[in-house]
Amino acid sequence: MPAPFRDDLRARYGDWALVTGASSGIGKAFALVFGRLGMNTILLSNDAAGLGQTRQEILAGNPNLEVLCRAIDLTGIDALRSYLRSAETDKVRIVANCAGIGYAGHTLNGNLDDFLQMANLNALAVLVISYHFAAAFSRADAAGAIINVSTANVEAGLPTPFSAVYTSLKSFVKFFTESLAYEMRPYAVDIINVACGPTATGFQGHAGTRRLAWSESAESVAIKALKRLGRTTTVVTNPVSRVTIFLARWLPLPRQTKIRLAAAYFGTLLGRGQRMTLEKHAGVTSGPPR
Repeated sequence: MPAPFRDDLRARYGDWALVTGASSGIGKAFALVFGRLGMNTILLSNDAAGLGQTRQEILAGNPNLEVLCRAIDLTGIDALRSYLRSAETDKVRIVANCAGIGYAGHTLNGNLDDFLQMANLNALAVLVISYHFAAAFSRADAAGAIINVSTANVEAGLPTPFSAVYTSLKSFVKFFTESLAYEMRPYAVDIINVACGPTATGFQGHAGTRRLAWSESAESVAIKALKRLGRTTTVVTNPVSRVTIFLARWLPLPRQTKIRLAAAYFGTLLGRGQRMTLEKHAGVTSGPPR
């Protein structure tokens, strides 16, 4: 990595980072990048084995680092708040909120309990962690950084049929992050919303979508976000997503036509048309989900 990138981060934010979702995907990529920069890390996820693998990979490149693995279910908000009050988080000066789960398809084909878990992880955990560290940084009068991962879906400013719950929760992440960034301007706290587009991770398998040809790597997302940290409050990392966002915003088409195009995009993403209509199966017919 270029020396200025390394020097800027460690000089401003110190030697300790905290990463959620660090067992895989974008969270793991942030953790590995921090490790290459010589930063100690606290890794959070509910996947203890995955955290152990991330730790091994970090230490393989720099065995002198401290890497703490904490297997925490971030959907348990009370347990998360209790952990954040522990003394071990006091040394953290840069936080990457990367943990998330997704779903694509007809909303009523999903499970309401799963959506509530998604809301806890994708939105409420981001709120709790961001609030905690923004308050801690401001009280300490110390430089700090908060990185929250949303999605490029939000940037077009359109409803997203067949991603109704996921994208709506990520819209909270975007507007909360950008608003908090403005409020923290009097302090030395840098906050950025990372609007990642299609990314080559295991997320697609969990969300029930297929990997698109223009997916970028998780490492690319992490590096682009860190390079823009302190310079902007939102970065769209995938170049194809930047083009589609521009077209969605500025093409002179009726709004309903744009929404139909968004629905067609998710049909492509799903790769199977039956998920775009209400499937009749046990527990989900014409009524509400379980």
